[in-house]
Amino acid sequence: ATMAWTLTFGLLLHFALHGVLDSARPWYLGLFAFGAVAARTTVAGPRWQLAWWRRAMYTTWAVAGLLLLGGGTAFYYQHYLYYDVVVGVATAATLLVGAVDATRTTTLVRWLAWRPLVTLGFFSYSLYLVHAPVLQAEHMLVSHLWRLSPELEFAGLAAIGLPLIVLAAYAFHLLFERPFM
Repeated sequence: ATMAWTLTFGLLLHFALHGVLDSARPWYLGLFAFGAVAARTTVAGPRWQLAWWRRAMYTTWAVAGLLLLGGGTAFYYQHYLYYDVVVGVATAATLLVGAVDATRTTTLVRWLAWRPLVTLGFFSYSLYLVHAPVLQAEHMLVSHLWRLSPELEFAGLAAIGLPLIVLAAYAFHLLFERPFM
């Protein structure tokens, strides 16, 4: 119920206000609730809910893939709200299923235990903090220097921006987060 009403409320804010609050991403209220409920279920929830979360994980990742492959970047930029919701639900479900399955050797657990992903986890909060400013700076630089198609700009942001974001986040972590750990 919490997941449903918070997601509905966030989407209603988007539609009722005709996108005025979209820069604040009000639908993230629902995504926050999905993450919180997933965390609570991981710690204290009954195991019978795992089947629901596993179906949600597979279904939403499939939908996300189909949306991106079927619609391309133009569809993504026009309908990012829906893509955000689908990927948010998929991520919460994946983390819950991975945490519950952590005592078993499954493909998902092996993938989530992959050393580079575990290393990213050590500075994931810094990654969360710096990704948007670095990506925005790169976007502004690229869009002012060259006039690229949305597809090429997206590919450039992914190929160049992702390593830059990870490096900036790690530097931020070393300077500001790690000293307090």
